[in-house]
Amino acid sequence: MYKKHIYLSLLLLSLWACKNQAEGYRLNAQIDALPADTKVYLSRLEGLNLATVDSAIAVNQAVRFEGVVQDTTIYFLSFENTGGGIPFFLENTDIQIKAHLDSLYNATITGSQTNTDLMTYRNASNELNQKGSQIFQQARNLDPADTIQAKAMQDAFEKVQEEADALNNDFVKTHPNSYASLFVLFDMFSFETEDKFKLSELYYSLNDNIQQSLLGNAFREQLERYQSLQIGAVAPDFIGPSADGGAVKLSQVKGAVTVLDFWASWCVPCRAENPRLAKMYDDLKDKGLEIVSVSLDRDGADWREAIKKDGMTQWHHVSNLMFWEEPIAREYNVLAIPQTFVLDENLTIIASDLRGEVLEEFVRARFQ
Repeated sequence: MYKKHIYLSLLLLSLWACKNQAEGYRLNAQIDALPADTKVYLSRLEGLNLATVDSAIAVNQAVRFEGVVQDTTIYFLSFENTGGGIPFFLENTDIQIKAHLDSLYNATITGSQTNTDLMTYRNASNELNQKGSQIFQQARNLDPADTIQAKAMQDAFEKVQEEADALNNDFVKTHPNSYASLFVLFDMFSFETEDKFKLSELYYSLNDNIQQSLLGNAFREQLERYQSLQIGAVAPDFIGPSADGGAVKLSQVKGAVTVLDFWASWCVPCRAENPRLAKMYDDLKDKGLEIVSVSLDRDGADWREAIKKDGMTQWHHVSNLMFWEEPIAREYNVLAIPQTFVLDENLTIIASDLRGEVLEEFVRARFQ
C-alpha cells in the first residue's frame, strides 16, 4: 500500500511537470532577408523603456524562444544592426511571428486573442500612416507659391490625424477587456501633444482586470508620474553620481532658478543647445542661476569629454551611465532629449520642455 502511494505521487508529479511545461510559451519567428548568425533580442516593456530578457542567434532566418511568463505584457523582437522592432504580447502559448526585415511594421502575429486584437489595431493604424505619408510626400513636391493646394494638403493631413485619434479612442472603448488597449494607450502616451487627461479617462473605461494587471498598473503609474511633473508641482528629488566622482542631490542645489537639463554626448540637438546654455549660465550664475545636467550617456569618457569640449564644466553634472535606463530620466518621464525643466528656489516646476531662445528668454526674465 505504501508503494502505491509513492507510485501515485510520482505519477502526479510527472503530470504536473508536463502540465507546467505545456503552459510555457514557444515563440517562433521567421524573418525573411535576415542575415545568417544575426543576434535577435527579446525585450520586455517596463514603464516606457525596454529591458532585454533573452537573446538568440538566428538560423535559416528563423529564431525560437521558450520559457514561462507570469503576466501578459508587451514584448519586442529586435535585430542586431537593424533599427526598429516588432511589438507583440508574449503569453504562455504558441506564438508565431512572420515578417520581412525591410518591413517589420507589417509583421504577422498569431497565437493568441490579444495578438489578434493587436493586429486589428496595427493594420488600421498602418493604413492611416500610409495615407498621411502620401500626403506629406505630395506636399513636399508642391510649388511654394501654390497656397491653395498647400491649404488642401494641410486639411487632408489634419483629417487623417482626426481619423487616427478616432481609431485610438474607438479601439480602446470597444476593447475594454483586451491588453491590446493598453498597447494603444502607451502608444498615445508617447506623443508629447497627446492630452494625458483624456488618456486617464480612457484608462478608467477599461475593465478592472485590465486596469489592475501588471501592465495596467504600469500605465497608471506613468499617468500619475506625468501629473506629478506638471507646472506647479515640486520636482522629484534625486541623488546621482557626478562627473567628478562625487554625488549631486537636487535638493542641495540652492538656486534662485535651476534648469534641469537632460542630454547626452551622442545627442546632436543637445550638443547644439550647449553653447547657448553655457553663455546663459556665465551671464546669470552670479544672480543665482543653477544648472543640473543629467546625461543619458553610456560611456563615462565620452560624457566627461563632451562636458569639457562644450564649456559646461562650471555647473552640476549627473549620470548613472545607463543610456535610456537612466533612473533619473525615468523618474522625469523623459522620452526624448534634449528635455528641460525650470525650477524656482523651492524646486517648484515653473516651466518644462523649453529649448534654445525660448528657454533663454524665460530664464532671463526671471532675473529682471
